[in-house]
Amino acid sequence: MKAETSEAPLVIAAPDTLKAVERWRRHLGGERRLAVKTVEAYSRDVGQFLAFLTPHLGGPPRLADLADLATTDVRAFMAARRNQNAGSRTLARGLAGIRSFIGFLEKEDRAKSAPFRAIRAPRQARTLPKPLAPEAALRAVSVEESLDEEPWIAARNAARGIRVSTDERERLRIGAGVGTIGLVRALAAELAEPLAVLVVLHAPREGDGARLQSPEVARADVERFLDRFGELFEDDARAALWIGETEKAGLVVLDEHDLIYAYGPLHRFEQVLRERGFRNGDPIVPEPHEHRSSPQFDADERELRAWWSWHVEALPRDEQLGGARGPG
Repeated sequence: MKAETSEAPLVIAAPDTLKAVERWRRHLGGERRLAVKTVEAYSRDVGQFLAFLTPHLGGPPRLADLADLATTDVRAFMAARRNQNAGSRTLARGLAGIRSFIGFLEKEDRAKSAPFRAIRAPRQARTLPKPLAPEAALRAVSVEESLDEEPWIAARNAARGIRVSTDERERLRIGAGVGTIGLVRALAAELAEPLAVLVVLHAPREGDGARLQSPEVARADVERFLDRFGELFEDDARAALWIGETEKAGLVVLDEHDLIYAYGPLHRFEQVLRERGFRNGDPIVPEPHEHRSSPQFDADERELRAWWSWHVEALPRDEQLGGARGPG
């Protein structure tokens, strides 16, 4: 059986840039082990960007030209794509591919990714929920009936937190109910800079499972990251999120069950919970349960993989497909 390979699209650029594109494509398909279709999509996005730069810069872009790009150049490209009727989802995916390429060049000390990280991807419109029939709507808001039929629902949705002792240290185990990312933000605000972000892709839809470790970042960088990807972590089960101090022991983890684990300044964390009306109690994860991921967030995953110059490690098979529990 012939192995599936990706075909490189025609790219207009200077010879040194073309060689860099080919090295990057081999990196994506080899070391990163991304799906063939993802490599092809990223390649098209970078090809569009380089095609834009040719008239924008007055000639096929060289690596030296890419190193000198500013945020205004990236904005000009986004505006040009908008004028070509590219939608928000297409623009977000395109920016993810370009960030991946520039991040690759940055590791070779041939470009700077800061102008690209400064651009916030366009917000994607949320689709409206499908309306319920009158009988189903009444059933959905019937508290008595829902509690009778599914006793765990109220416990799952209630805002609860409990202090737990482990073999190594104490932690908080928290079920936010609703507004999970908002609570993660509030808890992470109690951590001391510099910070680092770890994303654990248990059940990715693009490429293999992986741990993505960020470089040291400031609190403002974490805020921008949550602005962009908060919905992915809150509404999709493909990934877990870790935000930690690099010089101390403080750590906030959001796992694939929407449970939050907090380590470090527990008294300050508990004050945050009290201010938000949390009650003492152990949040419940129903058994059995499913981990679901939606194609709606596939473009977000691609952009996330290119957001920083991550240190990437393959995830062992026994930790994939949402099988991992909360941190020990």
